[in-house]
Amino acid sequence: MPNVEVVLRESQLTDSVLEDADLVDRAIDSGIPTLVFPGRLEGQFLRQTAEKRVQILTLFGVMSVLLIMGQLAADWFLMPDVFQRS
Repeated sequence: MPNVEVVLRESQLTDSVLEDADLVDRAIDSGIPTLVFPGRLEGQFLRQTAEKRVQILTLFGVMSVLLIMGQLAADWFLMPDVFQRS
């Protein structure tokens, strides 16, 4: 016999997922002129993707610094006299 507590949690989870899916469908059907979902869905999306967005931002930040440092090193090697003036 299945654990009643587990069945209840699964049922609540399924209801929540169905409610979210219905909310998404209604938002998409309305046209979403501002490209913003209702507050609950928008907040859930931001929470779920926050860690990945931080990782991507950090990666691109480090890559940008390395690119600029590489360009500065190339300038210094190619024209050290001009580089000293700047």
